[in-house]
Amino acid sequence: MRDIYGDTALYFASSLGSRAMAKELLAAGSATDLVNITGYSPLAVAVKRKHVAVVEILLKYNAKCIPENPDGLRKIRNEIRYLQSK
Repeated sequence: MRDIYGDTALYFASSLGSRAMAKELLAAGSATDLVNITGYSPLAVAVKRKHVAVVEILLKYNAKCIPENPDGLRKIRNEIRYLQSK
């Protein structure tokens, strides 16, 4: 289920940094790679807001680095590497 902006419950959990909610939603089978109307996936918003614990959970569930455009993808990958190095 999505809201009018294409956001899912997993997107909200990721944007809020709610590790517990993200784990529950993923365990229940939530899709990791759905993007909203602005092109953000749960992983992208978790990285943008520096929610390291949620990023780690999403990566364990094989979330992809979305958006697909090279600049956005490169930025997200670099931020993930930076967050993982801490």
